[in-house]
Amino acid sequence: MKALIACHGESYPFTHKLDVLLDILMRLLEPLPATPRPIRSLTAFAVDLRYDFGPPLTSFDRDEVRATLAIVREHILARILTLESTAPAP
Repeated sequence: MKALIACHGESYPFTHKLDVLLDILMRLLEPLPATPRPIRSLTAFAVDLRYDFGPPLTSFDRDEVRATLAIVREHILARILTLESTAPAP
């Protein structure tokens, strides 16, 4: 998400709070695709579980989170490639 924000020439905060990054992307008219799990709900995974806080994940949760991340990653990479290919030469 930060890479896509940077492709727009915008700065982004040093944060793991995905809702903050999503709000910036929405302002830049860069909505993300529908996902199995709401992206905003993944902040807990980006922060709490990353540092071993919070409850353990069930296998269903893991599969849903992985699917969501794969969709978002693919979309963002495609958008970055599109933006880079259409950017004016310096």
